[in-house]
Amino acid sequence: MGANDFLHERLLATIGDRAPTAAEESTLTATLSELPPVYHAALEALLDGHPARLALSPDDAAWSWQLQTLADFLPSAKVVWQGASMFFTLEGHALGLVVESGEDPCLRVATDVDRRLTGRPGSELALHVRPALEPLVAACEVNCVAGCCGLDAFEIGPAPIAQWVKAAGKDAARAARCELDTVLAELATAAGPVSSMRFNAVWKSGRECASLLETMRRHLDEALTRSQA
Repeated sequence: MGANDFLHERLLATIGDRAPTAAEESTLTATLSELPPVYHAALEALLDGHPARLALSPDDAAWSWQLQTLADFLPSAKVVWQGASMFFTLEGHALGLVVESGEDPCLRVATDVDRRLTGRPGSELALHVRPALEPLVAACEVNCVAGCCGLDAFEIGPAPIAQWVKAAGKDAARAARCELDTVLAELATAAGPVSSMRFNAVWKSGRECASLLETMRRHLDEALTRSQA
């Protein structure tokens, strides 16, 4: 099996238990054949969970749009844009593949995908959505995608949260609940602005951001209570 075939199989494995469709197989094969080798190396590092920084030539950088093609058919992949930088995440990990432009374009596999990018003073807090919470956040992303519509992409309401709890199970719901507690405790100390790449949003204060997550936690508690009745 060649290197491309191995990467092909690893990416298909992120789809889950179901067998990939012929269209998915074909799309992945075509996409990987067009992507320059440096992207293959970055995707391997992402799948392995290894931080990396790989320089991009101008010709290689022009192919970054193909990561959007991957995200369009890999259910656990997402792409978010922040200015000229693209963030590609896979399987809800805290790692992400960052395509950075500028004088020295590069691919970075980084643990700080939700890092502050606005260039504001250090008083701003970057809100991180960690793996235990990501599935719940994704379940609320029903109107659009955050990279396009920001907070308007989300419905933080009882229906999508209850549906997710039923599908994901109590253990996953409790893990998300614990992570919400952790994030809200962090926000309680934030006096200045809070930003999040995952929500594609900036809040004026920790209190303003916490209001959104407290609503999510309340509906999660309600769904958990009903599931135990």
